[in-house]
Amino acid sequence: MEIKIPIFVRHIFFIIVFAGLVIYYFYSFLFEGKVIYESDVPVVGYPTRYYAAEQLKQGEFPHWNPYYYFGYPFFAESQAGVLFPLNLIFLFLPLTQFTLLYHWLTAIHFLLAGLFFYLWLIELVKKPELAFWGAISFTFSGFMVSHIFHLNLLGIILFFPLQMWCYQRFLNTGKNAYLLVIPPTIAFQVFSGQPPMVAMSFLIMFLYAILVAVWEMFETDRFSGFRPVGYLLACWVVGVLFASIQWIPTLYLTLQSQKIAMPAELEGHLEWNLLSLLVYPKKLGGFYYERGGYIGLLPLILLPIYAVYAWWNRRHPPRDFWTALFTALFALWLTLGPYSPFYLLLTEVPPYTLIRYPARFLFFFDFFFLSGIVLSLKQMANVLPRKWQVLAFLALLVFQVRDLFWMGYGYTFPVERDFYHKTPKRIQWIKEQLKPGDRILSAGFAKSPLPVRFGEYIWEENGEVVPSEFLAYYLAVRFHIPTVAFFFQPTLIYRRIPLLFNQLMISPNQEVFDAMGIRFLVLPRESPFINPFQEQYEKRYEDEYVEIWENLGSRGRAYLVPAYVIRKPEEVRHPYIPKPGGAVVHKILYTDKNILDYLFSVQFDPEEAVILEEEPRKKVQKPFQNAEIQWLKDTPHGIALKVRADGEGYLVVADAFSPLWRAYMNGKEVPVQVGNYVFRAIYFPGGEHIVEFLYQPKDFQSGLLLSLYGLMAFLILWKWFTAIRIPSPKEFDEFAYP
Repeated sequence: MEIKIPIFVRHIFFIIVFAGLVIYYFYSFLFEGKVIYESDVPVVGYPTRYYAAEQLKQGEFPHWNPYYYFGYPFFAESQAGVLFPLNLIFLFLPLTQFTLLYHWLTAIHFLLAGLFFYLWLIELVKKPELAFWGAISFTFSGFMVSHIFHLNLLGIILFFPLQMWCYQRFLNTGKNAYLLVIPPTIAFQVFSGQPPMVAMSFLIMFLYAILVAVWEMFETDRFSGFRPVGYLLACWVVGVLFASIQWIPTLYLTLQSQKIAMPAELEGHLEWNLLSLLVYPKKLGGFYYERGGYIGLLPLILLPIYAVYAWWNRRHPPRDFWTALFTALFALWLTLGPYSPFYLLLTEVPPYTLIRYPARFLFFFDFFFLSGIVLSLKQMANVLPRKWQVLAFLALLVFQVRDLFWMGYGYTFPVERDFYHKTPKRIQWIKEQLKPGDRILSAGFAKSPLPVRFGEYIWEENGEVVPSEFLAYYLAVRFHIPTVAFFFQPTLIYRRIPLLFNQLMISPNQEVFDAMGIRFLVLPRESPFINPFQEQYEKRYEDEYVEIWENLGSRGRAYLVPAYVIRKPEEVRHPYIPKPGGAVVHKILYTDKNILDYLFSVQFDPEEAVILEEEPRKKVQKPFQNAEIQWLKDTPHGIALKVRADGEGYLVVADAFSPLWRAYMNGKEVPVQVGNYVFRAIYFPGGEHIVEFLYQPKDFQSGLLLSLYGLMAFLILWKWFTAIRIPSPKEFDEFAYP
C-alpha cells in the first residue's frame, strides 16, 4: 500500500530539515562562542556594521566615518548596508553581543537564499524532493561558501531567486501581485551595498526573460510574450528609482574614487586554466576565493546522463531546461572577463564600466545550471516507479550533502569570541594618552598568539601574522580614535588616498606624517619602519608583540601655516591592454603625480606652507608669529575649533577633503580648498575665531528626493497592476486591453 504524504507536510518537513542543516553549518559560531576573523570580515564586515548600528542607536545617521583613512563618506561607500532591512537586527539588540548577532545574520542570509531558491524550483518542477535537493546544492555551493565573508554580497544573492520566482509565477498565473514584489527587493539589493552585483543580476534576469519571450515567439509566431519583459523593465525602473537614496551618493563618490581610474577588464576574471575549479577544486578559498563556483560533482555527472537518456528515449528536453542552460552558459562566458568579447563590449556601457570582478557571474551560472539539472531530474524521475524514485532521491541527497559539506564545511577559521570583545592593554594605554585632534598610524604586521588568519598571511614559525587592521579596528571603531593603517581600504575611497599610502609604504616620510597629524606609531616589535626618523620619536609603550612610539613634534590634525605653494594636477595618457594580445588603449587620467612628488620632496615643510591647487581668494599679507588652536568639538559630522593667532595664515585640517564639507568662521561660510593633496584648508584672517567644518551631504538629499518619486511611481504601478488583470502569455491572444 502506497502512503501519500500531503504536499504541505512535505514542504514543512523539507524546510525544517534545511534550516537544521544551515544551523549545523554555523553551529560553532551560533552556540560555541566562536567568531569569524579572516578575509574582509574583521576589516569591513564587523567595523562597518558596528559603526552604523552605534550611530543609529545614538540618533545619528552615519553619513561620514572620521576614524578610518582621514575619514570617508560612510553611507555613500555603501558596504555597511545602512538601509538594508535585515541589518535592523543590530538596532534592537545590544551591541555587547554584536559578533553573535553578526553570525546569526549571516546564517539567516544562507537560510533565506536557500528557501527562495526552493520556491523557485517548486515553481519549475512542482516536486518538493527535487526542490529540496536543489536548495541544498545552491546554498552550500562554492560561490555561497566562499563568499561567507561578504555579507553585502549575500544580501543581493538571497533576493535574486525570490525575484525569479515572482516573475516565473507571474508568467504561469498572470497574477500581477507577484510582479509588485520585484521593485522593493531591487531596492533592498541596492541597499545591501554591492551595486555592481545588482547590475549583473539585472543583465541576467533580462536575458532569461528575453529568452522565454523568444521561445514563446517561435512556438506561437506571435510577439505577445515580450509584454512581460516590458512589465519587468518597469519594475526594475521603479525599484532603482526607489533606491536612489543609496545609489546617488554612491555614484557621486565613485566618480571621485580610486575605482574610476582602474581598468575594469583586467581584474577578478576566471581564466581558462581555472575552469577546472568548477569540476573538483582542491579547496575553496585562498587565492581563488573570488572564483569559487563549485556545485558538486553530481550535477556535472547528471548532465551527460540526461543527454544520453533524452537521446535514447527520443524525449525532448523541456523549454525551461534549455532556457536555464543557455543562461548558465552565458553567465559562465561572462566570468572569463577579457577573454569574452561580449564582456569587453559590456564594460563600455555604464554602469558595467565599474564591474571589477566578472568572476562573480559564477553565482548566476550556479543558479541556472542547478535549475536545469533539477528540471532534467524531474523528467528522468517520471519513468521510475515511486519506490525507486524515493531511493534515487535519498542516494542523490546523501551524495550531494557529503560532497558539498566535505568541500566547504570548516572553510572559515573560527576564533574565541571572548578574545574579540576584550580590550588589549596597549589600546587602553593609547586611549588614556590621547588628546583632542590626535591621530594614530598602525603600520606593519605584528606577531600574536591569537589564532587569526587573514588572506594568505597564516601560520609562521613563532605564531600568527596579524595585519595592522587588527589594531586599527579597536582603535577606530570601538574607541573612536582617528586611525590609519597601510593595508585597509574601503571599497570606495577618494582616489588620492591609496596613492598617498602607496607612496608612504615605499618611502616613509616624517614631514608627511606631521602633515597627517600622526602622534603615535603602533608598530611590531623591532620594526625597521621607525629607523629613518627614530630621533624624532620616543618609545612610550612596549609589550611582547607591539611597540608604540610618540611623535614629539606632532601638532595634531589641525594647524596653521603662514604660506602656500601652488601645484596643479596634470593630465596623462594611461596605456593598458583590455584584452590579452590586443592593441594598447589609452585613457586620459589625472594622476596628481607632480603634487605627490612635491609632498614627498625635501622642499615640503608642513610647518611653513600648505600645498594648494588653485590660488586662494585671499592671500596672506601679514603672516602670524604665534598661534593657538583649541578643539571644541570633534564628532563624525562636524568639528569646531577656537583658533587664535597674531597674524594671517592658512588653517589646515588633516581630514579627508570632500566637496560636501563646508567651513564656517563665526557662523559665516568660507571657501574650503584641497590642502596637502588630500586634506582641507581655509584662509585664516588672524585674531580669534570659531571655525566649524560641517558635513552637508547634498547627494543624500538629492537621492532622498528621487526615492520619494520612486515611492510615488511604485504606488502608481500598484494602482495600474490592480486596475487590470495582466494575463499570462498563454492568455495574451484572448485578452484585449482597454
